[in-house]
Amino acid sequence: MPAAGALVLQAVGLASLREAERAAASIQAVQPDLEHIVIGDAETLRRATATFQRKIDVEEGLDATIRAALRRAARVSTGCRRRSGCADELVRALRVARIAHLRRLLTEYDYVVSMDADSLACQKPDFALKGAWDVALRPVPVAVRKGPARDLPPYPPEFSGALLILRNTTATQNLLETWAALYASYNDGKHPTSDQPLLRVALRAAGARVRYLPVRYGCAVWSASAQSCPAYTGAMKRAVAGPARAVRRDKLGGPNAALWRAHERALNREPCVLLHGLHG
Repeated sequence: MPAAGALVLQAVGLASLREAERAAASIQAVQPDLEHIVIGDAETLRRATATFQRKIDVEEGLDATIRAALRRAARVSTGCRRRSGCADELVRALRVARIAHLRRLLTEYDYVVSMDADSLACQKPDFALKGAWDVALRPVPVAVRKGPARDLPPYPPEFSGALLILRNTTATQNLLETWAALYASYNDGKHPTSDQPLLRVALRAAGARVRYLPVRYGCAVWSASAQSCPAYTGAMKRAVAGPARAVRRDKLGGPNAALWRAHERALNREPCVLLHGLHG
């Protein structure tokens, strides 16, 4: 029988490890029954704390080209993400690795929670949702219309791939297999790291049953609601204040400003469950 549930975070490089440890510790404080797993490069894993009960080498089972890119990603001092100027090929390798390891891990658990490391738990989440579903996602207001997803009909509501709750079902395995195949084969030079649009395509192709989480599972660090998250300390707020203001200006001053303003109003109606966007 599979074990109950696991929280999976990927940390390649010391900067992302510190974020992942912070995220895991916040969830452990409110929901200690999950097994905490970190996927990272060998050097990073040697510096991981006991927050994680299980450590997995990110290179395991991947081809030489991906392994070489992952090693370069580990040396990016600020953490490897596009906003910090990380090369597309490195971001792509990290995402290929993430999908590959989720596919392997899912067979061992009833459900797996995959979360971006720039997150915090503000109160106890309900990851073991009732009802019939294969994947649970948190909604965002704006569709990412890139690559093969540009021709899809609207998928209301749109979602973020920063939080995935995956149940151990045949449909979920098919979803991850389809997503991995799309990511391996799709090489649009303009959008080589667009994993979220490819996830939209995979969801449609695999016919996975989607459960939408309440908006409070994705409180943005730039929103007013973030200020009431107990785990969001003053030191964290000071560290991310500049980037958070920049993202807020981008969201609320861009072409989809009305949608983002409505989204923020929805966020402010209830206390946050999960906070995201804590790169700093």
